[in-house]
Amino acid sequence: KHGINAEYGGADSDKFCAAYDDLMAFVGRTENLRRIAEELGARRVPAVNVFDVVIDFCLLDSFDDLDMPPASVTSVISNSWISQSLRKSMLSTAVWGMIGTKSKKAVPDGFLSRFYEIMGVLSPSLAWGF
Repeated sequence: KHGINAEYGGADSDKFCAAYDDLMAFVGRTENLRRIAEELGARRVPAVNVFDVVIDFCLLDSFDDLDMPPASVTSVISNSWISQSLRKSMLSTAVWGMIGTKSKKAVPDGFLSRFYEIMGVLSPSLAWGF
């Protein structure tokens, strides 16, 4: 089961599995390849390959977000008066808000909307780990 690793980070593995399966089914249909290339091209991804999509777009874009987090995220993490569980909950809410903003800019029912759905499940746990 591909969601088992998501559970270790506290993410909802059922939501992750459903979002992952949906993305893989979408990417696996050849009729969607042109649509994916157009959608990613609009985001300045030059080619649909592992380097440009996964490493350059996904990872480096995520690191940019972590490098300059919103003030709400920084203040929550650095406030030692708030309990760890409350900070984690507040961080999750802030991260979901950031992903929600990006998701609204994505083509409905496209590659990026599916990708951001996965990130909405995983990102709070990943952000808490960093």
